[in-house]
Parts: sequence; C-alpha cells; structure tokens
Amino acid sequence: MTLTHALLALLIAVLGAPIQFESQMKPRMPFFDWGSCPFEGCTYRRWRAVQPATAWAKRDHHSSVCFQVKPGEWVEGITGVVITIRPGISKVLSPMMLGDNPSVRVSPGEVLYTLHYMGEGYDLFWFRGRTYSDQIAGDKPDPDPPPQDPKIQIVSRPQYVWWAKIKNGKGQIGWTDQTDRFTHVDRFAFRLPSPDTMKKKVSRHNRRNEPDTMRPEYDFSAAVRGLTAARYAQGANIAVIDPKVLDVFPDSTTVNQTLRALAPVLRRQRRRASKRRSA
Repeated sequence: MTLTHALLALLIAVLGAPIQFESQMKPRMPFFDWGSCPFEGCTYRRWRAVQPATAWAKRDHHSSVCFQVKPGEWVEGITGVVITIRPGISKVLSPMMLGDNPSVRVSPGEVLYTLHYMGEGYDLFWFRGRTYSDQIAGDKPDPDPPPQDPKIQIVSRPQYVWWAKIKNGKGQIGWTDQTDRFTHVDRFAFRLPSPDTMKKKVSRHNRRNEPDTMRPEYDFSAAVRGLTAARYAQGANIAVIDPKVLDVFPDSTTVNQTLRALAPVLRRQRRRASKRRSA
C-alpha cells in the first residue's frame, strides 16, 4: 500500500465514523408509529360521519377508492398509523431525565428528534436509536437565542399525517386521513378537536418564569400516576355507553331521559319482588 492509499484509508476511517454514527442517531423517514393516535382521548372504535369521507385501498389519495362514507353513517375504526414525514428538532439546554418508562438522561447540547404529538403535552421523540415519550411539546418553535430558563429549546415541530383503517356496514375496509369528519373518535368528547385545539400543548420543560408556589413540605417524588383513577370513577357515578348503542343514546341527556322513563317500571318490579319474598 502506498503512502497515498494509507492516508486516504486513514481519512475515510476518521471522517466516515462520525458520518455513520450521525446517521444512526437520526430516525429514518418516513417513520411509522402503528396503532397510535395524535391527540389525547383518541380511540379506535365505532365512529359516526358528520361529513362525507373517502376510504382508499391504500394510504394514498392516488390509489383506488374502496367506498364513500355518507353523513350519519357508522364505521368501525379498526386501527391506524401516524406517519412522520419530517422530524422536529429540540435542543437540550439543561441536564435532566426524560421519558416515562423507559427513561433516559440527556445533557446540554444533545438533540431530540420529535416524531409526533401524543396528547397532554407529550411528544413521541427519538434519542440515541430508540423512542421515548415525555411532555416536551410546544405550540411553535422557540426564538434563537431562547428565552430565559427553558430546559429545552424547540427548534422545529414535526410534520406528520394520520391514516386510519375503517370498515363500513357492508364489511368493506379502506384507509382514510379524513378523521376530522367523524365523531366519537375522541372518547372524551363526541367531536374530534379542531386542528387549532389539537395544537394547544402544555410542556413541563418549557414553562417560562412561572412562580414556584409548591410548599417545601409537599413531597410527590414517590407519587404514582393514575393510582386512584378507577376509584374516583366509581365514586363519581360515571357510566360508559357501549359503542354499539351510541346511535340510539348519543349523549347523556338521551340516556337520562330514557332512564327516567324506565325508573317507575323498575321500582314497581322491585316492590313486587320484595312482597313475594316477604310473603
């Protein structure tokens, strides 16, 4: 091997390693997050169309049309996928732990590649070859230089699309990205939030100069999220409507009206049963 070849090999080894390492650090695009939803409360179940919608054979508007959905028609939301076209970039400014099971320690200067919004201020993000989720979302990029005291600087937000696989009453199955034309997609409401509402995010890592009003004697370091949620739901007298009867009972008013009409009948039946037992 000549001296020129040796120097060339050394140059490739020195410059090639960082390039390969950097490529491993970034997520490949497009990124597919199967079975996920891009906002809180999103669920796959029976949906009702409020506007005309189209279902395609593939996740592509140029593919053949499987069927059309008319307003008032019910479909089954089977599953879906959030496809990230371009990741967002967030820079770490302070050392911290990120991620809710699993977690990871990040240091100033490191980059987080955000993939899509998940709800309640959470982003799915890519770091060192794997995905995590935490409350690092924001409405828009931060200025450069960033404001005082942020832990994370949002440089850009991700670009992504959401496709859902749906089935109509005839058993036909197709893909649609027109999910905003259906109700009952959000289990916390009957109508899918508008795009402006979905963009409103709260991040615990980007709060600006908020006063700390927590008393020093309060310690939540050992707190467990959702520990009493089921107990609260029982005490709050919450009833979940079966999706199969949502066309008959679309809201709490309809349910209560029906129950009030049935209540006298049920009470009479109980009184008769009580008399028979005591006789």
